[in-house]
Amino acid sequence: MARFFVFILSILLSCGVLAQQQDNSVRAVSQLSALENDASRIAALVDENQYSFEHQNWRERAVKVVANASVAEIDSFKPHFFGKMSVPEISTTIFYYLRYMGNRTSIDWIARRTDKYEQVEAFTDIIPLPLKDVHKLLRPAVVHDMYGFEVADSISGKRLWWMPDVTIRMMFETLADVRGSHSDKVNAEKIVSSRLRALFSYDDALTSDMSALPRLYSVTSSDNMVRVLTYMTVYNDLTSHCDGLVIHRRENGAIDVYELTDATDKIKSPERVKVGPEKWYGAVYYALVESKFDKVNYYTLLGYKSNDGLVKTRVIETLFFDKRKCKFGAPIFEHEKATYHRRVFRYSAGVNMMLRYDEKRKSIVFDHLSPNNSMFIGEFRYYGPDWSYDSYMKSGNCWQFKEDIELRNQ
Repeated sequence: MARFFVFILSILLSCGVLAQQQDNSVRAVSQLSALENDASRIAALVDENQYSFEHQNWRERAVKVVANASVAEIDSFKPHFFGKMSVPEISTTIFYYLRYMGNRTSIDWIARRTDKYEQVEAFTDIIPLPLKDVHKLLRPAVVHDMYGFEVADSISGKRLWWMPDVTIRMMFETLADVRGSHSDKVNAEKIVSSRLRALFSYDDALTSDMSALPRLYSVTSSDNMVRVLTYMTVYNDLTSHCDGLVIHRRENGAIDVYELTDATDKIKSPERVKVGPEKWYGAVYYALVESKFDKVNYYTLLGYKSNDGLVKTRVIETLFFDKRKCKFGAPIFEHEKATYHRRVFRYSAGVNMMLRYDEKRKSIVFDHLSPNNSMFIGEFRYYGPDWSYDSYMKSGNCWQFKEDIELRNQ
């Protein structure tokens, strides 16, 4: 008799668990539907301030809802306003919608990976064409083992926007998330590095559009002979590490690819040395300036790096090629009576430093940095802009330092 009651009890418990699972499943699908309905309403908002506020809240909720839904629940969800695209090769489902914004269109999308990474990310990208002029079509764009997607004109077939690889885009988020574990970041670095190299092995490494990978900084020379791609990993102790590629087309058309290895900690006097890609003073570069000094083509790079949460760094770097070898650092920065291979500016992590190329002046212009008190000279965490400006101007065969320049009305 006791066994009979245990048997009956186990059946009741099983039914209860099954009913609970079914109830949870219905609730998850209902939450996905509510998410879709809210997206439809928010996308129709005309006021941009209201849209930005509501959309930010929606994104945060969307990530939680999609993350908590099971694979079966996501598969059974049949959206009406959302587009839904499955990429089984990388265990990923993408929800997306397009929004008309005057002379441009935004694509908002959420990617959910259900493999060992169990990752959910939300993104917004801009297509520089009005939706009303586009017979829109979002479709997968698979090349070899790269799984991306594109927005194309469904009549002409012309590509309007391209995400080359969803995996790379999601791994970049892992690299940027300070909450992530060190092991996750090391693994993501390996994935990004290998997939970037694979991507450029079949696509034009010097001209392919990488705008859909905003955490990948790309600068290219005007003649499309040199391209520098850099990106940063930020760890949970706020230190950072940079990686990248230099792509160089030789005069005979052959392309060389150099992988950059960040060796910042091993470079004792960074402003005084020439280094190669295997011992690179790591940074992410956002501008490239072309110049020729003493018959040598130099590519001056403007970049930044993060140190330890207390001090940030801006860098003026030089890249050149010597007998098919990639080199960084050239003694072409004249500062009073000293010569430097590169310039490094350290300042408080709580402020920003302006460093840019002024096309009109043909000069690199930047904030002059000083400590907020003379007792902190040499303590860079107390340094910041003091409302004066300096520059490096092309002069003869070098960049010549100019102090206290006038930048009004610029």
